[in-house]
Amino acid sequence: MILMTVHWSSSNSPDLQLTQDIVFQNLLYTIKFEPIANTLNADLVASQKDVIRGETLILDASNSFISNMPVAMQRRSLAYDWECPEIFQSYCDKQAGDQVAIPFDVAKESNVEMETPYDFFVTVIWAKPDGSAQTKTLNATATWFDLAMPEFTIDFDPSQTLITSDANSLFYLEALNFAIDDIYEYEVEWGIEPELENADNRSVLSGGRVMQVIKGSYSKNSDYAVSCTVTHKKLDKLSTTRTVEFKTLAPPVGGSVQVSPLQGYVGDEFTIILQDWTSANLPIEYNVYSTFDTNGNRKGLLINQDGPVPVNEEFSFLAERTTPVIVSVFDASGETLEYTLNPQINLAPDTTQPE
Repeated sequence: MILMTVHWSSSNSPDLQLTQDIVFQNLLYTIKFEPIANTLNADLVASQKDVIRGETLILDASNSFISNMPVAMQRRSLAYDWECPEIFQSYCDKQAGDQVAIPFDVAKESNVEMETPYDFFVTVIWAKPDGSAQTKTLNATATWFDLAMPEFTIDFDPSQTLITSDANSLFYLEALNFAIDDIYEYEVEWGIEPELENADNRSVLSGGRVMQVIKGSYSKNSDYAVSCTVTHKKLDKLSTTRTVEFKTLAPPVGGSVQVSPLQGYVGDEFTIILQDWTSANLPIEYNVYSTFDTNGNRKGLLINQDGPVPVNEEFSFLAERTTPVIVSVFDASGETLEYTLNPQINLAPDTTQPE
C-alpha cells in the first residue's frame, strides 16, 4: 500500500492549497535513474606569494576532488605531477603527493634569484575506471626576498613625560634586526593616542628614528599610547607595529613656599614653611637644596639629608652658603614643582680684634 498526498488546483483555488489524502492499491511504478556526471575539480593554493626569511612556501593541491562521488572516494584516484623551476625540480621530485614545501633556506641554497618571480605548475590527474584519464593543470607564482620582518623597540625616558618636565619628550626607535642607518629603506609612521591638543607640538626627526613631543603638551590625568609602525618599502607584508604606554597625573596644586627669616648670616638658622598645598596624589613632600651660583640656577647638595619633609612640617637648617636655596615640591604622581628662594645671607662679620 502507498500513501500519497495529492495537490491540485481548480478555478476556485488556483494556489494549490487544497489537499486530499487518497490511498492507492495495486499500482505499479517505474523509476528511471539518470546518471550524474563526475568531473575533476582541481585546486592549487600557495601559502604566500612573497616568501621572506624564516618562511616556507607551501604549494597545496589537496583540495582537488572528483565531484558526485562518496567522500571517501573523492580523492582516492587522483595523482599529482609537479613541474617546478629548474633549480627546484629535483627537490620537488622528492615530494610525491598533493603538496610541495620549500623552506627559505632551501631556496637560498638552491641559488634562487631574489625578488624574481618563479612559476610552479601541478597537473592533477584522475585515473578513470574505464582506463582513461582526465587532467587539469594549474599554476602559482612565488617570489623570494632576502628580508626579514623588522624587529624593534621604542625607548623613552619616563621622566620626560611628566607634566612638570622641563625637557621635551623623545621617543627612540631602537632597531633589533636591521641597521638603524638603513632606516631610509623603510616607511616609519609614529602616532600618539589620544592626539595632543596641539598636534604641531609633535614632530618626527632623523628620518623616522625619533619622535619628539614639546614639553607641556600632555594633558593631566591622561593615558597615552605611543605607536611606531615600520614597513619595508619593497614589501608591504614586512610591517611591524610597537606600542608603549604611559600615564600623566596632576602635579600638586601650588600653595605658598616661604623662608624665614628673610635675611641673616652664614651659620644662622633658616626655616622653610609650606602652606595651603593640595594634591590628588598624596602624600605631598618636599626637598631643600643649596645652589652653586648667585642666581640659583645650579642646584647643589640636598640639605634635608634625613629624607623628604612632609608638606605640613617646617624644616630648619643652618645656612652654609650665601647663595639661594631651591625647594622641590612633589607628590605620588612623580611630578615636581621647584621654587628658588632668595633670603639675603651674608658672611658672618669678623669679630676678631687685631693685636
